[in-house]
Amino acid sequence: MILPWFILNLDGPPPPPDGPKTIRSAIHRLLADDPAIAELTEGRVHPGGLPQNPDFPCLSQVIAGRFDVTDFGGTADLSTIRVRVSAWSPRLMEAEELALAIRNAVLGSPGLSGLVRIEDASIEGEFDLPEKPQSGDDEYLHQIITEVRFWFRTTNP
Repeated sequence: MILPWFILNLDGPPPPPDGPKTIRSAIHRLLADDPAIAELTEGRVHPGGLPQNPDFPCLSQVIAGRFDVTDFGGTADLSTIRVRVSAWSPRLMEAEELALAIRNAVLGSPGLSGLVRIEDASIEGEFDLPEKPQSGDDEYLHQIITEVRFWFRTTNP
């Protein structure tokens, strides 16, 4: 396997003492702190799935898989994680606007956040999963899932 260029770049400033210590919390901060996402969701960014009776629009994030990167010398100090970020809204156009904000936040994400350095990110797919009305009305709930792969390193304090 030929490793991408960003795996070889180990330079950079030391991590700040505060901030996320795990990739999960770094991804949550990336999404929650994005101005476009914050404006659309009013801060409703839920790690691990939706709570009961959520307010909309909102988004949720679920970890779909995490792997250590290996090369010819064994395990590299780089990991990869697949995350499914869902934009939720009863209005399709609003869900699409939120999905676009997710895409923009993710593609602009490389950098240091706490003890986590995100080296790169890519969008691996986008899926629409509308849910039919269940309460007797005709209001659909629209879910657009953006599947993202992050390459990252975690620094020990």
